[in-house]
Amino acid sequence: APMAGQYDCLESFGRDLAAISLGDSLRGIQLCHENLTDRRHRTWCIQGSVQARFWETSRSEEALAMCRILSSLDEKDGCYWMIITRANELYVSDSDFEEFCVRVEYRYRAWCGR
Repeated sequence: APMAGQYDCLESFGRDLAAISLGDSLRGIQLCHENLTDRRHRTWCIQGSVQARFWETSRSEEALAMCRILSSLDEKDGCYWMIITRANELYVSDSDFEEFCVRVEYRYRAWCGR
């Protein structure tokens, strides 16, 4: 894909891979790693995969688990950026959003501002 479209393309690829790994966060990560060698591309794929796991609030635990599993800081940053952004959209009330944010790893809670 041209450079300008790589982010969108690889996020979409991650969402496609999520279709065969929902319910298994580790498998979602493995699929991104097995299919991509570039570090940025893997991060974008993981962002798409975690986004696909978090279309509704009832799926928050799987998304949080996926971010917790990651060991690469780039991947973890991208993962938490995605789910905190999604949570901000999904949780209408401030109290529900705050309840989500206390389940986020401590170092990322500052990203939970509204």
